[in-house]
Amino acid sequence: MTHFTYNPAELTTEQLQAIESAKAHYKETIANLNKQEDQRMENYYNCVDDYSWGGLCTQANIQARHRAERDLNERIEEIVRGGFLVRTRRLNILRDIASGEVAACGTREGQYGRYFHTYEAFGDKFISCAKKVSTYEKKGFRPYIQEVTEKVKRVGHWRNGDTRYEFIDYISITETLSTEICY
Repeated sequence: MTHFTYNPAELTTEQLQAIESAKAHYKETIANLNKQEDQRMENYYNCVDDYSWGGLCTQANIQARHRAERDLNERIEEIVRGGFLVRTRRLNILRDIASGEVAACGTREGQYGRYFHTYEAFGDKFISCAKKVSTYEKKGFRPYIQEVTEKVKRVGHWRNGDTRYEFIDYISITETLSTEICY
């Protein structure tokens, strides 16, 4: 996991206090997770139960540790940047050669491999992912990788534990002609 880096000399005392508070909360969370894991390990070795340590409970504990670390890094970034995060995402798009408009955004996995599904305005077609740009061009499209960097705000978590973001503003959008598939 990459850690958000910052220069403490460039921060206000309020920001430094908020960062220390976030770190203290993280340490408390990890201490509770360690305590739970120790209890499960003790139950296992004392033959109280034989499935709580090393199985699904341990996996859930590990996921909770990763989530806590990610939350700490995001909280620090949020404090340093003044209430927002910067996120970059990559996606595949198809542009119509004639109009230059986006004809499809993102790929899907189908029975015969990955494909683009064009919008209704472009014929509602299924276009298989190809290795050469010329293959797309024969069908009237060009494949691009669009890299979007944007300001976002954390607004909670999804049920699976991933962070939920709210869009604030675009920082940059770049497109590169490519047949590489982004997952």
